[in-house]
Amino acid sequence: MGAPVNKLLLLLEGRSIFFHTLNHIAQLGCSGRLVVLCRDEERAQLQDEVKGIQWGALKPVWLAGGQERSDSVANGLKYLQSAPGAPVVFVHDGARPFVTAQLVSTLIAGLEQADVAVPAMAVAETTRRSQGEQTEVVNRDNLFLIQTPQAFRFESIEAVFFGAQTSTQSFTDEASYFEAAGRSVKLVEGEARNIKLTRPQDLKLAELYLPHFDPREP
Repeated sequence: MGAPVNKLLLLLEGRSIFFHTLNHIAQLGCSGRLVVLCRDEERAQLQDEVKGIQWGALKPVWLAGGQERSDSVANGLKYLQSAPGAPVVFVHDGARPFVTAQLVSTLIAGLEQADVAVPAMAVAETTRRSQGEQTEVVNRDNLFLIQTPQAFRFESIEAVFFGAQTSTQSFTDEASYFEAAGRSVKLVEGEARNIKLTRPQDLKLAELYLPHFDPREP
């Protein structure tokens, strides 16, 4: 993003990306704990950002994140191991403020068929691989862009994330841990508006979505 601050603190319609992400999650009607992984030095500011959110049946829990995404996820999962609760766990990226109730329902349905459910969007454009000065077209028929949240059952935590096959490995998403452990992965249909805010132009698109977005509507 090239911003001088944590990109989650950048503003959309006068409120931070972080506020919009958590506010939309709070509107989904879910129950359980919302475990927030963040830098210790940013916790007070982030907590101040979400004042006024009506959490409903959700209970925010604030924990220290890690150096990499996988480290943060591991910290959250270790907490859940020590304090078991809901049977299903979702891992979501704070830079994706447009998660919907429909997507959550689709992921839960996907868990009836596999050990982890992952939202995916089929690659729709011509795709090329670059190797030095040479490029080549890649067959996109079986290529997908992966989104979050990713969903799995709580009972999988010990075996999948901290088992002998995966405990020393680091992956960029949860599904990869399940694959490494020999578990099944279900790709469900993602949503085009479930964008990850990564570049400045993504903020412009988010500004168009936000005034018309209701996480409870399909």
